[in-house]
Amino acid sequence: MVGIFWLLSKRILIDTTPLSDAGQYGDFRIFEGDHVTLWSEMETRGEVPRDSAHEEHPRGRVNYNTKTKQFTLFVDRCILRKKKTVKKIMTLMHLPADTVRSTDGHYRCFLSRGETLLTLTRFASSEESIAVDTVPVPSPA
Repeated sequence: MVGIFWLLSKRILIDTTPLSDAGQYGDFRIFEGDHVTLWSEMETRGEVPRDSAHEEHPRGRVNYNTKTKQFTLFVDRCILRKKKTVKKIMTLMHLPADTVRSTDGHYRCFLSRGETLLTLTRFASSEESIAVDTVPVPSPA
């Protein structure tokens, strides 16, 4: 899967797309949504605080390189330091062990704690359908 995510206070928010439905951008398969738009949609639905902006929270993205046949996890350093949280994200997104982990200048830390994982997954059959699962995230080491 490819997608975007945030570490928001006590939870991780993830929105994914199966690789087969992902957008094409050069040699990459990508999640076609973006942090700004998704945050606004979640704000409207009351799923995130209205008094904070999307860039205030540690976040990241997963893309797939069609040439190298590898996923890349671009993530805020605050999340990258939390090995158990990274592992949980990789598990939920069905990422293989050889996934490249990298930081990105777009993803900078403001807040960083997580104990509950909230997964939002859009289904290909209906863009309006969203599955929500809550899973404990290990405390940072």
